[in-house]
Amino acid sequence: MANKMWGGRFGRKPDPLMERINVSIEFDRKLYRQDIAASKAHATMLAKSGIVTAQDELTRRIIVDVCFWQKMG
Repeated sequence: MANKMWGGRFGRKPDPLMERINVSIEFDRKLYRQDIAASKAHATMLAKSGIVTAQDELTRRIIVDVCFWQKMG
Protein backbone atom coordinates (compact mmCIF):
# COMPACT_ATOMS: atom_id res chain seq x y z
CA MET A 1 0.00 0.00 0.00
CA ALA A 2 1.45 3.34 -1.04
CA ASN A 3 -0.15 5.61 1.57
CA LYS A 4 0.63 4.11 4.96
CA MET A 5 -0.67 5.81 8.10
CA TRP A 6 2.78 5.86 9.67
CA GLY A 7 4.35 7.48 6.59
CA GLY A 8 7.68 5.64 6.76
CA ARG A 9 8.61 7.23 10.08
CA PHE A 10 9.96 4.01 11.55
CA GLY A 11 12.93 1.88 10.64
CA ARG A 12 11.19 -1.47 11.13
CA LYS A 13 8.27 -3.02 9.33
CA PRO A 14 4.96 -2.49 11.20
CA ASP A 15 3.25 -5.23 13.13
CA PRO A 16 0.86 -7.34 11.00
CA LEU A 17 -2.04 -5.92 13.06
CA MET A 18 -1.19 -2.41 11.85
CA GLU A 19 -1.04 -3.69 8.29
CA ARG A 20 -4.58 -5.06 8.66
CA ILE A 21 -5.85 -1.83 10.24
CA ASN A 22 -4.29 0.29 7.51
CA VAL A 23 -6.04 -1.63 4.72
CA SER A 24 -9.27 0.32 5.27
CA ILE A 25 -7.79 3.82 5.64
CA GLU A 26 -8.89 5.03 2.19
CA PHE A 27 -12.42 3.76 2.80
CA ASP A 28 -12.42 5.30 6.29
CA ARG A 29 -11.25 8.61 4.86
CA LYS A 30 -14.26 8.71 2.54
CA LEU A 31 -16.72 8.01 5.35
CA TYR A 32 -15.23 10.04 8.20
CA ARG A 33 -18.06 12.59 8.24
CA GLN A 34 -20.68 9.86 8.59
CA ASP A 35 -18.60 8.09 11.22
CA ILE A 36 -18.31 11.28 13.27
CA ALA A 37 -22.05 11.98 12.90
CA ALA A 38 -22.81 8.47 14.18
CA SER A 39 -20.41 8.95 17.11
CA LYS A 40 -22.10 12.23 18.02
CA ALA A 41 -25.53 10.61 17.85
CA HIS A 42 -24.36 7.77 20.06
CA ALA A 43 -22.84 10.17 22.60
CA THR A 44 -26.10 12.19 22.61
CA MET A 45 -28.12 9.03 23.29
CA LEU A 46 -25.78 8.04 26.12
CA ALA A 47 -26.07 11.53 27.65
CA LYS A 48 -29.89 11.53 27.39
CA SER A 49 -29.92 8.12 29.05
CA GLY A 50 -27.82 9.46 31.93
CA ILE A 51 -24.94 7.10 31.17
CA VAL A 52 -22.47 9.91 30.42
CA THR A 53 -22.40 13.67 30.78
CA ALA A 54 -22.03 16.21 27.98
CA GLN A 55 -18.43 16.81 29.05
CA ASP A 56 -17.59 13.13 29.04
CA GLU A 57 -14.57 11.48 27.47
CA LEU A 58 -16.66 10.55 24.42
CA THR A 59 -17.01 14.23 23.54
CA ARG A 60 -13.25 14.67 23.67
CA ARG A 61 -12.71 11.62 21.47
CA ILE A 62 -15.11 12.92 18.84
CA ILE A 63 -13.21 16.22 18.71
CA VAL A 64 -9.91 14.35 18.33
CA ASP A 65 -11.41 12.26 15.50
CA VAL A 66 -12.65 15.36 13.67
CA CYS A 67 -9.22 16.98 13.90
CA PHE A 68 -7.48 13.81 12.69
CA TRP A 69 -9.70 13.35 9.65
CA GLN A 70 -9.66 17.02 8.71
CA LYS A 71 -5.87 16.87 8.74
CA MET A 72 -5.91 13.69 6.61
CA GLY A 73 -8.59 15.22 4.36
